[in-house]
Amino acid sequence: MDWSMSWPMGLMWISVFFFVGALFAVARFLRNAAEPREDELGWSADEDLRETDVQRTRSVKGLILIGLLVLLVAMAVSYVALAHGPSRHRALPPDGVLWTTETLLRDFFPASERVAYERVSLSPQEQTRLAALTHVERERAAQVLFVARTGTRIDGYGFLSAVAPGATPAAFGVQLGVDGHVKRVEVMRLLDPDQQDVLESRFLRQFEGSTLAEAPVLHRAIERPRRCNSACRAATVTVRRALFLVSWLQSRDGTRAGER
Repeated sequence: MDWSMSWPMGLMWISVFFFVGALFAVARFLRNAAEPREDELGWSADEDLRETDVQRTRSVKGLILIGLLVLLVAMAVSYVALAHGPSRHRALPPDGVLWTTETLLRDFFPASERVAYERVSLSPQEQTRLAALTHVERERAAQVLFVARTGTRIDGYGFLSAVAPGATPAAFGVQLGVDGHVKRVEVMRLLDPDQQDVLESRFLRQFEGSTLAEAPVLHRAIERPRRCNSACRAATVTVRRALFLVSWLQSRDGTRAGER
């Protein structure tokens, strides 16, 4: 059993026992407080000294406060468990496609007038630099970037990775701003159902704000789920590639990061 992944479930069960125990204790205290008691001589509680009633009332109030405190602790424990709980795997489409090119680009740039692709032709030296960044044995010389525009203004960039059966386990779409920073990462296609932890928003959001300067050490800043290996590594490679290509395109066009 992988306790690093199953501890939230155990924590949730503990919180349930806390809730049940606290409710039972509070109910018992209230019932005991409402019932008249008799001492050893058979006298009812109404005939006892007033000091005894005061002590009993204080004792019952203290126990009720303890029960309420236990309830608050259980609620806090339950919140922590739910916040760190394991993700629920969802049923993937038969072909594994979660986003098509058209739908994802439309979602990336809903306010842009048009989104067109730009061809990127890397020199052998640039291919070597990109391969050193992505740790891929050989990078393609021909790459494609999508540029969103409104009039003559550039709204942002998009990079969509490709995936073929038997090759990489997932394909990703990366949205980048005009400043060259990553704005959003989405899984477009997932071939391996066992790698569904790559779909976690907590994982994908870690890439937001990444820059080309941070790309070489991106793997150190990104905390990936324990059961996500190849797909999560592919996400990091795709983001690095996207950052490099946007920088290349801006250099080719003579624009600076953030220039419109």
